[in-house]
Amino acid sequence: MSKPDPLEALLAQWSEPSDPPEGFRREVWARIAQRASPVSVWDRLTWWILQPQYGVWLALLIVGMGFVYGLLRPPAPVLSPRDAYVLSISPFALERHLETHR
Repeated sequence: MSKPDPLEALLAQWSEPSDPPEGFRREVWARIAQRASPVSVWDRLTWWILQPQYGVWLALLIVGMGFVYGLLRPPAPVLSPRDAYVLSISPFALERHLETHR
């Protein structure tokens, strides 16, 4: 014969728990609130950015800053086709090209 399982005896003793005492949930939430850490600046900033209306304004601000940066940045020097060809053949020609165009 097989040996009886010790868990069967424990399961036979188990009964349905009664309702929690009055104010149990309130006390649990009070303990959770007491242990909660204060909200950091990073968390507040993240919450603010994730709000749709603020996220749109932030995206528009970034696009606008990129546009202004593009307007204020000096244009790149334009190479003639001849200079572009010479630079593609000889990497040392870049130094000579920069010296002649200063």
